Amino acid sequence: MTYPFPPPAPWIGIGGYLLLVLIGVVALAAAFAPVRPMPQPQIGSVRLPWKWMFGLAAIGVAAAGVTSIEIRESLARIIVVGDAIAFTLAVIRTCLYPFGRELTVGIGCTGLFLACALAFIFIFLPAIELARESSKLVPQCKTRLKDLSIGMHNYAQSHDGAFPDSVWDGSDGLRESWRVRLSPLLDRSELSVSYLPSFAWDAAENLRVAQSRLEPFTCSANRLPQDDSGRYFTAYAVITGPATVFPNQKAIRVAEITDGTSHTIYIGECSGLNIVWTEPRDIDVSKQKMGINLPGDRPGFSSSILSSYHREGAYVALADGSVRFLSETIDTNVLQALTTATGGEKVPDEGW
Repeated sequence: MTYPFPPPAPWIGIGGYLLLVLIGVVALAAAFAPVRPMPQPQIGSVRLPWKWMFGLAAIGVAAAGVTSIEIRESLARIIVVGDAIAFTLAVIRTCLYPFGRELTVGIGCTGLFLACALAFIFIFLPAIELARESSKLVPQCKTRLKDLSIGMHNYAQSHDGAFPDSVWDGSDGLRESWRVRLSPLLDRSELSVSYLPSFAWDAAENLRVAQSRLEPFTCSANRLPQDDSGRYFTAYAVITGPATVFPNQKAIRVAEITDGTSHTIYIGECSGLNIVWTEPRDIDVSKQKMGINLPGDRPGFSSSILSSYHREGAYVALADGSVRFLSETIDTNVLQALTTATGGEKVPDEGW
């Protein structure tokens, strides 16, 4: 079984869910409010007013939906059907039952207003969110990839034209990611605790570092930014593998990129690989499938070399420092040629 990437956004948020519950309360009150006093239920000598029982039930349903996306979406579908039935009964009662008409007409109008507000949320909010993502989050990713590329080139200028290795191998067998090595240069304020290279990246001693959110490696569009241990995933990774800028996880010099720096991808979005930002792991062209936003074997995972929560493609940084957006429909042969630095393939200047 495969799961699409990026995973579908929740069809209802907390605000919409609470509005659904409120509409249900109003509609049920309009449909079943007694026109004459009714005997109150009681347990032993304790009387339980209907309004308190009804209110506590509504609060319980609302609280259950707030605690979990899965519970919220399951309950919301039931509540939508219940709201529709209760609202229909309220309208029928308003039209046909003359006694208490003023009460039910007022409640019915209030319910109608809330139903219209709910319709607005469901119809227009996705478009608003999509516009927000397009206008704010996409430039954010472009800027961060540009900053990472600048950091890479600054490092190369002071190291005989060579980019930093994607992984450093310590004398004690411990491995360290390039993101950890470059983080002091990229972020001067948010790394409140220091990484301890004498311990493994996933050791308890380095847990607090992995749980620190570093803006240079995050994408705000990622709806699953952390793992079960609270460690943050990186949104960006370098391209490793045969004939890439980082073959065998060791970087080549800029002058050795024979395919041309403007036709060679060396950093890309990788949100679907779920790589903890301190983890010494990156995009591997020999392990991941050639493509963008391909489905994965579990929710929130992609099997492709490039993956992004931005719809229809992903951003990459080229070895010349430029940043481009690649569509999901790109020819896989062209994409493969772009990932190599010394492959000798011919890549068209346009059309990708």
